[in-house]
Amino acid sequence: MITTLSSWWFLERPDHAINEVRIAGPFPTTGTNPTIAQCLDYMLALALAKPELASPSESAASTPAGSPLSASRKKLRIGGGSSGLGGPSGGTSTPPTGGFKKYAASRGRKAGLLDLPARLIDQDGGFEEFTEANMLPGLRKSRVTSSSTVAQMTVSIPPNKSVTLALKIIDRTKVAEEICTQLETEIDAYSYLVELQGTIIPALRAYGCFQGGQFPLIGTEYIEGHELSANDQEHFPAVRNAIRRLHDAGIIHGDLARRNILITESNERRVVIIDLGLAEEATTDAIAEETGHLVELLTSLSA
Repeated sequence: MITTLSSWWFLERPDHAINEVRIAGPFPTTGTNPTIAQCLDYMLALALAKPELASPSESAASTPAGSPLSASRKKLRIGGGSSGLGGPSGGTSTPPTGGFKKYAASRGRKAGLLDLPARLIDQDGGFEEFTEANMLPGLRKSRVTSSSTVAQMTVSIPPNKSVTLALKIIDRTKVAEEICTQLETEIDAYSYLVELQGTIIPALRAYGCFQGGQFPLIGTEYIEGHELSANDQEHFPAVRNAIRRLHDAGIIHGDLARRNILITESNERRVVIIDLGLAEEATTDAIAEETGHLVELLTSLSA
């Protein structure tokens, strides 16, 4: 980090791209969104998360009682009812029988998950609420569409928690109701695909809304990778296998396109399928149709 005492800049060199430097700032010392204390707390959390590096403390940082940073911290638990989201960090296990259509009918809009205050899911199955003030600007990549904004965003919750997400946010006042429905479907799909989270699909990490429901959101782990291209023909078998696993789990993707198939640098997890907002139950006819679309996509990239 660099500071003139009146302003602060934070620099990041990603592990996977040592020739790249990302700069966030300047942040005024008197700023409130975020505060410099929040920024420094985030930097400390990163240091504590990598014990092989020099750390300013042997133990987790603490926030003094009464500190404005501690006021936003709230620990809750996810039970197995309508608010449990499953997955490696969601609190429920295998979804009920009856198929995705029946499963989704009892969740999403009915459960009001997107009307709840935004919450970050813990590894132990609980969650903590967060607001825009917990999100560190900069050091991120964004993709803005006509209906949503998807950004690489770090959520920092004192005293020592920070999670980098792919955060999708929509504005209810500017989009059709079907866009909200797609966000609800996406939450349902991640929950239903509990056993696949963290493998061929990202792990669900956040959901809820900002500002009393105007800005619904969903957050997943951030995946470093690039969209499928003609240069990835050696990975086409892995793509076909990932879609087959999705179908075997009972869901069709509904929007197979290059932008929704990420190729990573991980040999253990080469293909990750994202954006499940148009997911549907995998009937025999639907599987056949989507498999045909996949063949067409891969063929077009092979030409």
